[in-house]
Amino acid sequence: MYFIIRLLITMVAILIIAYLLPNVIMVESIMAALVAAFCLGIVNTFIRPVVVLLTLPLTVVTFGLFLLIINGLLLWLVSAVVRGFHVNGFWGALLGAVLISIVSWLLTRFLQPRRRKTPHPLDDDRVIDIPRSRQGGKSQGYNLPPGLRH
Repeated sequence: MYFIIRLLITMVAILIIAYLLPNVIMVESIMAALVAAFCLGIVNTFIRPVVVLLTLPLTVVTFGLFLLIINGLLLWLVSAVVRGFHVNGFWGALLGAVLISIVSWLLTRFLQPRRRKTPHPLDDDRVIDIPRSRQGGKSQGYNLPPGLRH
């Protein structure tokens, strides 16, 4: 179910970018956007980790900015494979990859139900109060079981 939701979110992101910036990405039909989103998911799942691993030294030297280049090249690869999905050159692929990532993140943020945060036991506002026993007005310490007394 999660894969289908991500697929639809990516498809909508592709359609939004194609509508807003037709000089960067062009999509001929909704089906082409769906196939492009599917191929992009497959490429990001299987090919991207290998490419990231092979280019790790360059990614470290550029402080991670080379990952943008990788994303652009993979989007360009998908546009070469999918009919009806066109990217305008390398710079269009780079800009398209960044914009698709941003729009997908925004759509995911607003469309997926929020998970309820499980409260941490120490975040509880209740305080455990251990009463002191008083005998003859003199404090004898806390009421602890006999095995725990000093």
